[in-house]
Amino acid sequence: MKIFFSNIPKKIEFFARNLKGISAYFILSDSVNIKRIESFLSNIKGLRCIDKNAFLKNYTFKADYIEFIARLNQAQEAFDWNALNLSTKSRLSFDFYYRLFYASIIKGVIDTGGYDNLIVVSDDYALAQQVKMFSRQSGHSFNLALRVSGKRYISMLCFFLPVSVFFVFLRTLFYAFAAKIMLSPRVKREHNGYLIKTLLSHYSFDTNGDFKDIYFHRLVNYFKKKQINFIIDATIFKPYLRNIIKVKRERKNFIIIPREAYLSYLDIIKCFLVSLRRFFGKFDIKSGLLIGNVDLSSLVASEIQKECASKDFFLNLLEYYSMKSFIKNVKFNKVIYPFEHRSWESMLIFAIREARFPSSVIGYQHTSIAPKHTNFILGKNEWKNAILPDRIISMGKITKGIMENYGSFPPEILEAGPALRQEIVAEGVCQKDVSGMRNILVAMTTDTDEYRKMMGFIKEAFSADNYFKVRIRPHPLAYLEGAPKEYNFSSVNFEFDYDKNLVNSLSWADIVFYCSSTVSIEAIQRGIPIVYVDFGEDLCPDPLFELSDFKWRVSKPEKVLDALTRIKQMPIERFNLAKNKARSYACEYIYPSTEDNLAVF
Repeated sequence: MKIFFSNIPKKIEFFARNLKGISAYFILSDSVNIKRIESFLSNIKGLRCIDKNAFLKNYTFKADYIEFIARLNQAQEAFDWNALNLSTKSRLSFDFYYRLFYASIIKGVIDTGGYDNLIVVSDDYALAQQVKMFSRQSGHSFNLALRVSGKRYISMLCFFLPVSVFFVFLRTLFYAFAAKIMLSPRVKREHNGYLIKTLLSHYSFDTNGDFKDIYFHRLVNYFKKKQINFIIDATIFKPYLRNIIKVKRERKNFIIIPREAYLSYLDIIKCFLVSLRRFFGKFDIKSGLLIGNVDLSSLVASEIQKECASKDFFLNLLEYYSMKSFIKNVKFNKVIYPFEHRSWESMLIFAIREARFPSSVIGYQHTSIAPKHTNFILGKNEWKNAILPDRIISMGKITKGIMENYGSFPPEILEAGPALRQEIVAEGVCQKDVSGMRNILVAMTTDTDEYRKMMGFIKEAFSADNYFKVRIRPHPLAYLEGAPKEYNFSSVNFEFDYDKNLVNSLSWADIVFYCSSTVSIEAIQRGIPIVYVDFGEDLCPDPLFELSDFKWRVSKPEKVLDALTRIKQMPIERFNLAKNKARSYACEYIYPSTEDNLAVF
């Protein structure tokens, strides 16, 4: 078999025109150039397209991936392994997930031996090296021709040299200097209260400049009302100095200590040296590199190298040294942090337990969970070695059940608590006339890929119908610069909704379109029907994947108007019955922040 791996149109066209024997091709990218290549290849007689989506339907790769990462974790004893994002199956490692998936498919095609030629159309260099390894193992010829963009050259430079590690090291030294000068800690050693670990950005302050924590502001208000001692350990994001100044203004109301305030310069240097050691020395991986009988060692080595060369590994590791320094200076009874089973959380918990510090660790699960969130799924028996908090308090009954039933989390550490971030609607349920529905709110997330897909979908769905009014609501933490330039929206009756108050947006809406946004949950709680836009992804992003009532699913733009017609023509009795079932589900998803519910902390 001849295997040709490329993203260059002319090279692929030349190779394809000179094929002899049975041939096939894979398309594993969505770039503009590759769409041109796909158009060319599809017109060559006798050249078969191997559809990756067909494998998605017939191959439950996610379960294999979960167990694969679990085996890697169980085979590692080095504490800093847990600073890798791949160790927690983080969303930051989704590219790694798809590389493993595509490599498994290609290996299956090679082993089947049904083709004389195989063209793999992709711009992924790491995947190319894995396919090259497969070719050598099977005795097949392999040709590689990749065009590398300017951005890719820079990323490759950072891959082979620790440029990002040096940068984040110097930046951390500066941040530590600024934190010690501007916000020197004033906390008694015997604090004996709660430590709230949070992430602080410019979104953590309201329009008046008052501190309003994006995760825990309701809990903070509860603690103040009950006169419960607490301090806040904050990882402060950019713009760092501007946020430090805002924190300083709030010192009369809150004790907020930046992560770097207690860090010694020696600790920062230690963190830097460990990062360099892993960049040059690698991890010793002796087992766990197979999915089935497929050896994926090349991709694993590449992913680890990429992570160790990035700022993420250093910053995750920094949480370990930061918490060790904190423990030396302040005594506290409980730690509460936003739980997503991320690598920095593992390092924080590891530091507390390594020091045998007498403190209870509470992870607060604060957002919706979809099948896409593999970080909330443990492998069989992985919980025995996983670094988990003593308790996980969820935002409601539904997410607790998902972690227990799908995620294999130990039920004894799970407990349903209140939703501290989401708006709870007690009254004012939407009672609009079904037949008069016209206003469509499209809820976006921070995922830019989803944003572009959704904008293209909406443009195609509504370009032939100006009856409906469409509002695009970006995620409040993501700034989107209008519609993508490649889409002409002149034929669509739409506008952007930048209202910070979600209640206003939902009061306007008759129907909510979404892919992964939690706005969908708040919509059904208000009695607003929702439409899930399904892009056919292997990792389903729908936070309401268990719900069938009051939810319509569309996967093609041309089916949207049919779905809206079905909603408008639905008998009012059936409509209200479905609405009430969905509202009950939403109320179990989002528990209100009453004093009784807050007392669980």
